[in-house]
Amino acid sequence: MDADAENTDGNNYMYLTEDANYVYIGLDLCSDTTDNGADEWVGVWLITNQAQFFNESYQRPTEWYAALNNGAESLVHDVEKDQTMPFIDEEGESSLYYLFPGYWFGVNGTVDGDSDEIVYNDDVYLNVTSEYNGTHYITRLDYHIDFYDYFNVFNDTFVDHVYRVALDISSLHNVTVDEHFLSVSDFEGNLNPLVKQDLGTGTSETTHYLDIDSEYFTTENETILSMNTVSDAPFNSSYDYTSIRFYYNYTTNIGEHSAYPHSSIQSYDIEWSFGPSENNATNHRQFEIKIPKSELEGYEMDTDLGIIVGGYGTLTSFPNTHNWVYANDTNMYLPEESSIYYNYYSMPLKGQIITTETTTSTLTNSTTTTTTPGGIDPALYLIIGGAGAAVVIIVILFLVVRKK
Repeated sequence: MDADAENTDGNNYMYLTEDANYVYIGLDLCSDTTDNGADEWVGVWLITNQAQFFNESYQRPTEWYAALNNGAESLVHDVEKDQTMPFIDEEGESSLYYLFPGYWFGVNGTVDGDSDEIVYNDDVYLNVTSEYNGTHYITRLDYHIDFYDYFNVFNDTFVDHVYRVALDISSLHNVTVDEHFLSVSDFEGNLNPLVKQDLGTGTSETTHYLDIDSEYFTTENETILSMNTVSDAPFNSSYDYTSIRFYYNYTTNIGEHSAYPHSSIQSYDIEWSFGPSENNATNHRQFEIKIPKSELEGYEMDTDLGIIVGGYGTLTSFPNTHNWVYANDTNMYLPEESSIYYNYYSMPLKGQIITTETTTSTLTNSTTTTTTPGGIDPALYLIIGGAGAAVVIIVILFLVVRKK
């Protein structure tokens, strides 16, 4: 039918099938009525083995992350740039904030109390009494930060993109001291002479906000912060509060509630076009995605296939945006991190040992070999296309699929 050009809430269609080697997904988006590729993307999320995972909103999706490449698969394609969507936005910035007890350890001086006591700004102090080194009275507290302790999903990627560590710390002394500063240590205990940030030297509590950029990290994924105090006379230093913040490049934004545009599927074919189809005579967006079964761990299991599809266009699934999703029980956000929101379908060849039937026909000056997957009728293949070399032909291969 001809859709009303002003009505972007019309019917849309998904085609889903397979052959011996590939899974095919066709999207006939009759209500996506513009051919503007700016900011456009399309995504597919799969469950191949009935993996179960769940995630509360705004929590790190540890269960989904553990299932990736073990039953859960994902693919996000940047249509505008015709590439797999980059996971990290190199210009994007985010931060993680932590109170961190139990990590400070004394190098010089006598520590009284536990570093658990300096988590909050509550006048409960960790105290350090100076020791004499032959020329001065000194104290030194070190804190070893391993970035991997703070990221529990996609940790290799996020650790590689940490570009700054910030420290907030409150301290005071029982007498005025000559020098109090923060530096960075190597693993042999040597301080970096290029890093020396002054801290309070008086008897009133002061809070300092200190930044350490990546070029001064001890290694690429860890750093040792060192609090040093020097004076000509004995002293006590007291610390009341410490916190840490990581600054790092964050993920590419692809829609509401999807913080992780990860593509576990790296080998695939995708084509798209803008024109009429069997379902709608008005020009609209169409996609075909072809995924090798070799990319889908667990696909050999005789279970239904779970799928969510989503994207960006002139569909208006998400309120006040052009992001859309086809999932079970929601069209308001991308729920790929919880298996209950996937639609599940029975696939004819899933879990079967596939045989092939090969026929060879000899033509004048040429030989053509056609391989047909056993159990599939080639007559069920449907080709939707258009005339002219500039038109991308989308091949949507489909079988009757039973929705659970």
